[in-house]
Amino acid sequence: MGYPGKSSPGKSKPSLLLGMDREELTALVTEAGAPSYRVKQIMDAVYRQRVETLQEISTLPQDFREQLAQGGVSVGAARIENKFVSSDGTVRYLIGFGDGQSVETVWMPEGDGGEAGDGSEAGMRLRAPLHVPQGLKPRQKRVSPSPR
Repeated sequence: MGYPGKSSPGKSKPSLLLGMDREELTALVTEAGAPSYRVKQIMDAVYRQRVETLQEISTLPQDFREQLAQGGVSVGAARIENKFVSSDGTVRYLIGFGDGQSVETVWMPEGDGGEAGDGSEAGMRLRAPLHVPQGLKPRQKRVSPSPR
């Protein structure tokens, strides 16, 4: 079964639900042979409930979730890959995305109770753990808030 985001049967690229719009999800669901109302269920689970795995989408039948997983589909939720806390309370996070890109962000406990670092550029090569040097590799994407 081919899903959007797949190149060919032998060389498949994973499809990530997070980031798909209604049209892309409709194509995915239609190609899988599922009823069209599954699109709304998937959108609700991914964008409102913010599930991290297909197994958490309890409104979808188990066999459909397994069919999606076998077709190379995943939610693609961000995850904290690494966390460092320094002696001054500053916390640095390396956040990984389903497409393999990472972004670093920093939380500094100063001023009004905390400041969040920008961390909005993904795709830069890391020279050392949690250090994103500027200018080593062109930015590949800009991270923006997910739809609510």
